[in-house]
Amino acid sequence: MLIGPTTGKHLYHTYAHEQMAFGQEKLYGFMQKVIQGTTTRIVFSGDSTTFGTAFATSKWDPAYLFQQILNADNISTVSALNYGISGATTVQWNTTYVANQIALAADLYVLRWGLNDAGSGDVCTCVSTFATALRGGLAQMRAALPISGGTGIVLMMPNSAYQNAGGPKNEIYFEELRKVCERAALDYQCAFFDTYGLFQDSYDAGGLYMDGTYNVFSLHPWSTMEESITSALYDFIMPTHIRTAFSSMNKQTQVYSTPTGSTFHVLGTTLNADYSTALKTYNTKTGVFFVQSNKIYCTGAGSLGWLIGTGADGGNTGCLRFRYSPAYTGNPATRNDIITIQSSLTSTVDLLQFSHDTNGNLTLTVNDSAGAVICPNDTLYAWAAVAASEYEFELNWNFTTGSTLLLINGIYVGNTLAHTGTRTGGGELMICSPTTTAAVQYYYGISLWATAQHTTAGYAYRTASRTTIAGPNITTDIVSLQNVVLPFSTLAAAGTTQGTAALITSFVTLVSSGTGGVIIPTSAVAGNVFTIINRTANAISVYPYLGQGIDGGTANIPVSLSSNCAVSFCYSPPWFYTVTTANPAVSMPAITALGNSQGTAALITANAVMVTGTLGTGVIFPVPVNGTTFTVINGSAVYLFLYPCSTQGIDGGSANSAVVLEPNSTSVYIYKAPYFYTMSIAKNYAPLQPISAAGNSQGTATAITCETVLVTAGTVGQGIVLPGGNAKIGMKIVIYSDLTVTINLYPSTGKGFSVNGGSDTPITLYEKSSISVVFKDPWWYITNNTASQPSLIETSVPIYANNGAAVTGGLPVGAHYRTNADPDLLCIVH
Repeated sequence: MLIGPTTGKHLYHTYAHEQMAFGQEKLYGFMQKVIQGTTTRIVFSGDSTTFGTAFATSKWDPAYLFQQILNADNISTVSALNYGISGATTVQWNTTYVANQIALAADLYVLRWGLNDAGSGDVCTCVSTFATALRGGLAQMRAALPISGGTGIVLMMPNSAYQNAGGPKNEIYFEELRKVCERAALDYQCAFFDTYGLFQDSYDAGGLYMDGTYNVFSLHPWSTMEESITSALYDFIMPTHIRTAFSSMNKQTQVYSTPTGSTFHVLGTTLNADYSTALKTYNTKTGVFFVQSNKIYCTGAGSLGWLIGTGADGGNTGCLRFRYSPAYTGNPATRNDIITIQSSLTSTVDLLQFSHDTNGNLTLTVNDSAGAVICPNDTLYAWAAVAASEYEFELNWNFTTGSTLLLINGIYVGNTLAHTGTRTGGGELMICSPTTTAAVQYYYGISLWATAQHTTAGYAYRTASRTTIAGPNITTDIVSLQNVVLPFSTLAAAGTTQGTAALITSFVTLVSSGTGGVIIPTSAVAGNVFTIINRTANAISVYPYLGQGIDGGTANIPVSLSSNCAVSFCYSPPWFYTVTTANPAVSMPAITALGNSQGTAALITANAVMVTGTLGTGVIFPVPVNGTTFTVINGSAVYLFLYPCSTQGIDGGSANSAVVLEPNSTSVYIYKAPYFYTMSIAKNYAPLQPISAAGNSQGTATAITCETVLVTAGTVGQGIVLPGGNAKIGMKIVIYSDLTVTINLYPSTGKGFSVNGGSDTPITLYEKSSISVVFKDPWWYITNNTASQPSLIETSVPIYANNGAAVTGGLPVGAHYRTNADPDLLCIVH
């Protein structure tokens, strides 16, 4: 008997629902993204049968197997993530785990719950408990991820099992469970896949295709049965017409060029690895890993690894280079094994492990081809991490001659280790997320070489002043600062035409007087950026040079720059494109980030906006015209997402894919169809910071986190340290000391002061003094150093009888003291 629809949408108990799988049409949003080549993610959620408990390793879990088939079909835009939780019930999923899985904002969720709900009690009680929890979790998911937004859900039956001890895991339980799952799939717009019905006979599978004993016990599928289940599921989710449509668009597995001598590189757009041919992710433990803007993000404690092949580079000599952004500041709460190479997951043979210890030391542990220790967790460098900052590590080793050294951001730091031994390379590479919080860290551009790349002072680190031109490891200098003599100048506006306007002669020009206009020089080359500040009382005209145009407009026509406003142009022949404009008369709208997808993000409504929101919510660019610039300020202390408008991309990335807005940061973008290009990213600093000096080394000194600081407390020999990863070229830091003693001023890690030319070497900040420094990688340049010298009658100067007494009293060399005699002499400690 048919039961009529109660909601006006569904007809229940038709012959269609007697199939082993139905509702494929509910996956239309996911399938459409696959066909279009959009980067998508599938989250596999479930108990131990999803996690992969029955295997010696987790290499045969459904997510891994699904990824293997995707890769075999050359579908590089889809990644499968294992979010299985061994031993968990549907009740626990509903109350504890579903919220975290919703926050992943995946394009497709594959849910496989119910096996562990057959606990104590009879079948009816267990099924009722399962039904309540399942529907509660699905209600949460559909409230946050409606089918209208394109999110697909596949509701799988648990696999068959034969185990009466500890609960009714038998045919009667699964037959009743099918009715619950079928109805829930219809009510919550899910596709349905009957794992139990397709692979029903677990009675004879114990010890053959499932764990346990023949005719006595069977619970978890073994590899062959799991392969069969995943293959059937793959055919349901990725039917032939989807694969054909994808192939018809000439979508191929993307392979980036790697540097000379490198045979391994982590791909930026998937969680796979390239080593000769594409080798796949082998192990995902707890934690969440996802790709965003060519970076592999990690949140929650866990690890992720790749098979790199036993013949991979990095044996007795080698180099490992990668970029890393930590999720913590200072030292980790527990040892952070940042990156590891070893022969296999369960072996320490050929181990090479680069770690950050709880004491702040970056250490190296190395074993030889027999598993014996070569390097026993030796210290390379004392390092204080700064959360959300990006560092480039390059570890070079040669265990034949005994020379291992570390470079950070292109600068040699710490100790050179002289250990020798014999390694043959590794077969697996692993990255790690040490924190159990929601803090986010990322890796980018992992490369492995057969030989050390640098054995001396360092190399030209790819900073913001350089640009990538072909793949993540090939760079070239931006051509700039050519033919324009001055970095800054003052100019008077003049003339009324392009031919009579005042000529700009610097990259930053302050128009302080005059009327009329200014003209950009003919010596401009591609990549030059010109900033014009109008401090006059009237609007002025800014002309391109002869034959050129502005923002795609008519050649030779100026733009108007209002009074007390500024504008920046980047030259890309034949156009000067507006990078950013600043007008204090225009207020900046505040926007609250929303949703967890491009379709639900909050729309940016102005060229400059202040955005706040909760972790994972986002904003989306409007549809602009070429040359439009946007300034986006994340005023939150959490990560937000920034989406391009429909069909567009960001920085050459996939269409419709978001980038991450770091906490308390400012980003500037310029639009040139079909991409929004990042012009600058800067961390916001507080306007003033009273701080206290501390420690007796660069690693223990107080960190400066704003552009102007006042040192209000501290003792002789303590110190403060300049910003590290947040330092931008041209940044100026002003420091005032209100102390009556000298302290140390340290450069940021791996940098130095131009006056002494030594990396990580401090200078003295004198009592009652001020100093200004400007950053130009790798040096901090002193622009002003004023020490307040006390007068001969200054009573605050300490009194000592002689030099020896002053030294005993704790004064350093160079400090002042007086004798309190008649006359009262001012002396200097020597």
